[in-house]
Amino acid sequence: MRTRCLSVFICSALSAASFQAGSSRLDIESGGWARALAISDSKNTVVIVTTNLGALTRSITDPAAAELANAYGLDRSQVLFHASHPGPGEIADHPAVIHALASAAAAALGKLAPAQLVYGAGRLRAGDAVLDLTGCLGDAISLAPVGPEANCGGPSSQALMRIDGPIRTAFEVTQLDFSPQSNDTFGRRLPFPVQAIRIGSYLTIVALGGEVSLDYAVRAQREFPGGVILVGSSNDVSERIFSARELNQAMNGPLAADTEDRVFAEIGRVLARVGYKLH
Repeated sequence: MRTRCLSVFICSALSAASFQAGSSRLDIESGGWARALAISDSKNTVVIVTTNLGALTRSITDPAAAELANAYGLDRSQVLFHASHPGPGEIADHPAVIHALASAAAAALGKLAPAQLVYGAGRLRAGDAVLDLTGCLGDAISLAPVGPEANCGGPSSQALMRIDGPIRTAFEVTQLDFSPQSNDTFGRRLPFPVQAIRIGSYLTIVALGGEVSLDYAVRAQREFPGGVILVGSSNDVSERIFSARELNQAMNGPLAADTEDRVFAEIGRVLARVGYKLH
């Protein structure tokens, strides 16, 4: 499945506004890296941390979030962790990686400065950083929005929009059942994180755990039109999350047939909490 990437890179500074923003990059041993973008308004702060380490499970993200809660008072909904290269494998040194992710976030928070937020052509400019939702920028820090490949053939005519209004966040963990045919997982349930970050009245990021099927993006575009960006491989990359269509075709898929409906019910709940008007 081809996905677009969400990238953070340094650009020219924008004029001051009601937001503050800061970004950072931190190298991790064994060739890994973590990058972070912090955005704050007068009442709320959100930090997006991405890494090229694939096995980003809750045994890493939850303690990293706890470090930030202790140091900055951030609750779990205010921190998004994302694996830009999801895949199997173990991270050898959990304490070092946990501290590195928290340190990248702390560095971005330490650089908060007045910033204007401008959105257009699939990119959010936040002070000295840009979140790229097209996959067309080479210096990639991938949040991997699920969807069709972007058109990188030339400049977009989409108008730039200044973002005003509050930052709102929500985070929940729902429980997904495994299929009765999966004997090794029978009786267990999969904790599945669902997070929403809304910046202003237009841009909303919904971050899901696991490697998410492209079918989820198709359904999300239908049910949640207007500025909702669906992101996989976030906060816990432990399972491939199949759609109902894929599970029906597989007949013996690892997750229960109602997985997709449960996930979308939770998406609706977190969207309602951040003020998104469900249609």
